[in-house]
Amino acid sequence: MDKLLYKTKNPISLYFCAVTSILFVVNAVLNGDNFWGPFIYILAYAIAVYWYLANYSGRLILTSNKIMVKYTITKYLDFEIPLTGLVEFDYKKGFYDLASDKSYVVNGFVPKIFYDTLILKYEFRNTKKEIEKQETKIKINTRMFQFDKFAETLKKEFKIKETVSW
Repeated sequence: MDKLLYKTKNPISLYFCAVTSILFVVNAVLNGDNFWGPFIYILAYAIAVYWYLANYSGRLILTSNKIMVKYTITKYLDFEIPLTGLVEFDYKKGFYDLASDKSYVVNGFVPKIFYDTLILKYEFRNTKKEIEKQETKIKINTRMFQFDKFAETLKKEFKIKETVSW
C-alpha cells in the first residue's frame, strides 16, 4: 500500500464559479426577469469563468511511489505517474504569486495563464542499454499556494533536484 505524502485541495475558483452562477439565478428570479435573458448571461459567465479560472482544476496526490492527477470537472482524464526514474523536476505557477520567479506573468503583473505546470524529467535505459531522457508536463489548477507545498514535499521526500527549464 502506498503511503500518502501530500494531497492538494480543489481550487477556490470552482466554488467561486458555482456560487456566483447561483447568485445570478437568484437575482434573475427575484427581479422577475424572463427565463432566456438571464440564462444566456449565466451560461456565458459560467463558460468564461470556467475557461479562465477553473480550467485544469483538480488535485495532485503524492504517494511513496507515484503522483496521481485527479481532474475535477474538466474534459481531461485522471492519470498516475510513477516516480521510478525521476531525476529532476521544475514547475511554473499561475497568476497568484506575483513575487515568485516561477509565475506566468507579463511585466511582473498581468497574468498570462491561470494554471500551474509541473515538469518531470525521467531517465531510463532502453532495450539497447542506452540512457534515454523523457519529459512530462502536467497542467493543473490547484488551490492557491498548495502547489508550492507539493513541490517542496516532492523535493524533500525524494531528494529530487529542482531545475530551471524555462
